[in-house]
Amino acid sequence: MKARTLVLAALTISIPLATAYSGEMTFYTPATTPSGSACAIAAQPGEAIVAISYTRFTAANTNDDPLCGTYISIYNPANQQTYPNVKIVDKCMGCDADSIDVNVELFEALGFDSGVGRAHGMDWGGNTVGGKEKRSGELEPLVIGAGEKRGLHHPHGRVNGA
Repeated sequence: MKARTLVLAALTISIPLATAYSGEMTFYTPATTPSGSACAIAAQPGEAIVAISYTRFTAANTNDDPLCGTYISIYNPANQQTYPNVKIVDKCMGCDADSIDVNVELFEALGFDSGVGRAHGMDWGGNTVGGKEKRSGELEPLVIGAGEKRGLHHPHGRVNGA
């Protein structure tokens, strides 16, 4: 097994973060072919990816869901680390509405041991980068402090093989 290193696009902040969503974060092995993903998007090597709750998908054909290919930002309140631009590539059938499932490299990059398997109280939200046509009810963005929205503009939060 190759060791993996993270090229962090993470931001360290010292002010409290209000969030659109807060839930558990687990990890999984993402599909490497489009047919294995609810969004028909294959995870690319080194890419930071996420599966969100199946309850958030609205399209009859999940491949066409407006959330597919969009990005979220994830905040770990324990170490105040934000990881921006995590691509939505799948749906999580075992997640409640506010919980997420990420690849193991991202789970570890956010400061968690993969032996634990579950992180509680993770904050996350949409960041309007990438994706398909927006719809009403899109994911709410992460907000820092008193209403200042985090401006995330570059979809390259990546985990690279070493």
